[in-house]
Amino acid sequence: MQSIDKDLRKNQYKLLIGILLFVMLVIVGYTIYWEANYYSKYNHFKKVTAEVVSYEIKNNKKHDVLEYVVDSRYYQNVTSYESRNKIGDKISIYYDINNPIGVIYSRDYRRYVLPIISVLMMGICVSFIVIYIKSFPKPKKIESQEQMVEVLRKP
Repeated sequence: MQSIDKDLRKNQYKLLIGILLFVMLVIVGYTIYWEANYYSKYNHFKKVTAEVVSYEIKNNKKHDVLEYVVDSRYYQNVTSYESRNKIGDKISIYYDINNPIGVIYSRDYRRYVLPIISVLMMGICVSFIVIYIKSFPKPKKIESQEQMVEVLRKP
């Protein structure tokens, strides 16, 4: 009975580890794809410092109006995120060299979320594999009759 319970628990661990490894591989693959796509899509952007010059209200939320200079021309852009800045604050943004109105805000946290999730999933998978190895050690091979007698004598 105990052997059946142990085998069932062992199979449950194997299934859990398999599912976690599959999910981890999918997330890591998507992260690599997304990062490569992100860098190839935005490799023609240049960094510039913008200043918060005013605020704009959208859906009862305050958004920054940023002003920045590219080739002696002034541009303004409204942020897509809710404001946490004061008027006069300086913010780093990246503008499209082909269209300076197109910007990426340096607060774009999406670039960091997927790699962090991937690392966390790897940590979870490794910890479950370690638990599995510690919980279910491989039985020792008995090569001689003397070793069998020793194994049987141990409590």
